[in-house]
Amino acid sequence: MKQTIHIYYVSISMAFVFIVACNSVNETVDLRILSTATSISAGKIHTCAMLSGGTVKCWGYGSYGQLGDGSTTRTQSTPVSVSSISTATSVSAGDYHTCAVLSGGTVKCWGYGSYGQLGDG
Repeated sequence: MKQTIHIYYVSISMAFVFIVACNSVNETVDLRILSTATSISAGKIHTCAMLSGGTVKCWGYGSYGQLGDGSTTRTQSTPVSVSSISTATSVSAGDYHTCAVLSGGTVKCWGYGSYGQLGDG
């Protein structure tokens, strides 16, 4: 028996923070392209999915690099692949950063790290 899971992402863009009291701005994106997702972690305003092959894809607000694709794109509604992650065993999204545990037991983090949350000193 095959089961289909549909995942949808809704966000309010940071650009509309001052307008929210008057209007609600929602963007709904069909994420069926993540059909091999084994886990999902939601941060403050970004989300990441670990796929069955050990790769990670992220989407949402990415100005601090928390999407992991090397860019600081303000909002990314289509999931992007996290650079140099191919053996993830778990993923966890924080406020503006993300971490993945790799198969060898090491941890890799990316995004905003001014308070030491990336563990890079």
